[in-house]
Amino acid sequence: MKQIKSLFIFCTGILLGYLLSEKRSSHRPIPPEKALDHAKLALEKHVSIHSSWIYVKQEKIIRKGLPYNTYRGGICRLIHGKQHLYIFYVDCLTGAIIDINPPLDEKTF
Repeated sequence: MKQIKSLFIFCTGILLGYLLSEKRSSHRPIPPEKALDHAKLALEKHVSIHSSWIYVKQEKIIRKGLPYNTYRGGICRLIHGKQHLYIFYVDCLTGAIIDINPPLDEKTF
């Protein structure tokens, strides 16, 4: 009986440790390279990308009154042989694009 109780407590401890580490890891920033991959996948649906880059240092920005921890990056497009640069901000936790400048609209396609 003692062995079953000890095994139950041991398994419960492992399960709680796992659940707590998963909760904590959801608040960790994704690596900048992964954030760049997210941004490129989202943007490639709309425009062709010639080159791309991302800063590895996080930046705090406020958009529409909401604060975000972001990575700043950019993509370069070739349009009629000329390079056009677009700067974007990617959320550090989700990889979602928060802002892009200049905005992509129908004229940029």
